[in-house]
Amino acid sequence: MALRFAITLEPDLIAQAVYEARTYPQTCDDGSPAASAAQLPEICLYVAVWDGGAFGGVFCLQPHNSILAEVHTSLLRRMWGREADIGREFIAWA
Repeated sequence: MALRFAITLEPDLIAQAVYEARTYPQTCDDGSPAASAAQLPEICLYVAVWDGGAFGGVFCLQPHNSILAEVHTSLLRRMWGREADIGREFIAWA
């Protein structure tokens, strides 16, 4: 597995993972708008994950204070089944 992580500010790239039809219903809160009407939170820091040369999803870091952040994942389906390994590599990268 040749994973690469990089902070991204590209909303179209982020949206590919966050609003993907198979993952959005599983990762959004009840009562959230449809993916087509949703907006990316501006407060988050987004880290893209690449597997080889292919985009695989994003980690969203939502800060609570200067030392604590929640981490959310939106991985594309081809990355499913490898979440634990990807998470470990992300922590090592961070």
